[in-house]
Amino acid sequence: MRQSKVLIITICSNEKTKGGEFYRRESPSILKIIPEHAGKIIQARTNAFELVQSGVVGRDGIKLNELPFNSRLVCGPEFGGKSSGSTQYMQALDRYDGRFYKALKSGDKNIIEESPHHLLIISALYGLVLPDELIQCYSCNIDDSPEFASIWADGNMLTKIVLAYMNKFNIDTVFDLTAQESYRRLLQWERMAKKANVLHVFGEQLVGPALLFTLGKLAKEELLFKTEGDIKSIEPNEKKFVGNDRLIFTKEPFPPPGFPKEGENKPNEQSLHTQEGKPRIPAAEELKDNIGGEKEEEEILLLDHIREIRVTSGGHNTIFGKTIDNIKDLPEEIREVIREISRCSEVIEVVLKRMKKAGPSHDKFRLTLSTAKKDSGRIDAKIEGKGKVCHTQYVCIRVTRGFEQKAFNVLKNLLNQKI
Repeated sequence: MRQSKVLIITICSNEKTKGGEFYRRESPSILKIIPEHAGKIIQARTNAFELVQSGVVGRDGIKLNELPFNSRLVCGPEFGGKSSGSTQYMQALDRYDGRFYKALKSGDKNIIEESPHHLLIISALYGLVLPDELIQCYSCNIDDSPEFASIWADGNMLTKIVLAYMNKFNIDTVFDLTAQESYRRLLQWERMAKKANVLHVFGEQLVGPALLFTLGKLAKEELLFKTEGDIKSIEPNEKKFVGNDRLIFTKEPFPPPGFPKEGENKPNEQSLHTQEGKPRIPAAEELKDNIGGEKEEEEILLLDHIREIRVTSGGHNTIFGKTIDNIKDLPEEIREVIREISRCSEVIEVVLKRMKKAGPSHDKFRLTLSTAKKDSGRIDAKIEGKGKVCHTQYVCIRVTRGFEQKAFNVLKNLLNQKI
């Protein structure tokens, strides 16, 4: 059993090695690591398996169940089924052969046996797998259909699995090497950051899948075989040259200013229908029930201390007559309000947006909340007062997606106390 408290999270790959061996029930599995979640994981895997086999979802005009890699996919033990004599399994690290894994496996190092650190792999079909977990050869990814994301993100299921793993091994440091936003947003990183130091990695030149090879080199050269002390010495906003790119480690799950961002991935709605025009699978509701009944209510933590959250105007002028790069650039009355806001555990950052000349000219600046749109990851607000260039400054308070209204209510109470 690994003694390290460092966890690296990455994603699966479309490229896979064929073949394998018969399933061995004594082989490692995430189901054995966190047996309290095994039932829900198996149910979710079954839902993903049935979605692949349904003939409803496709890629580039071809149904997933017609792709060669899925032709021998069966409902084996990892899906709650029975072993099949003809089904071939392979350890995930050997099965995956995309850019990340080509860089990671180059050379002679035995990653599973020699690295003291933890590695988890996000998969659209399996949810989460260990590097030495036996898996079949398959072809599906999160971008094939929003239903896959619904299976693993609804009710924060994937986050709960990762948190259970972190608790099991007392993980206190996490590196996000997912590269792709569609996979990264399956996890509630802000909740994980309450239990560990979470660092995300972005490239100065490459972004999305193109960054995966460089992240594989980073994992091999700078993370998996370094000491725990060396790894934990990496600071937020530290930069490292790896391969042909310069990487930055950030506390925020998005690229910093000056670094490239991914374009929006908008799934093709037509891929959710069969050629006969049958309706899409209503996974957002039905799969929720399959995974474990009604969605659990989660309480928002109101901390008894302030946190350092990002405050920025993105290089634009503000009501204060200057750009804002951090909380220290704010006038005292607003600075104290932002510090109070940081006590809400779901608040991620505060961004000062556009300005308007009209508005109340209070002697002191005041921040008031406007709206909280569901699943937007933001609360709209505004600062009003006698500014140097205007009287109204629009503000975006970024919060954990799915907790907008609850965070709004917490902040409303906090602001009523302060203003």
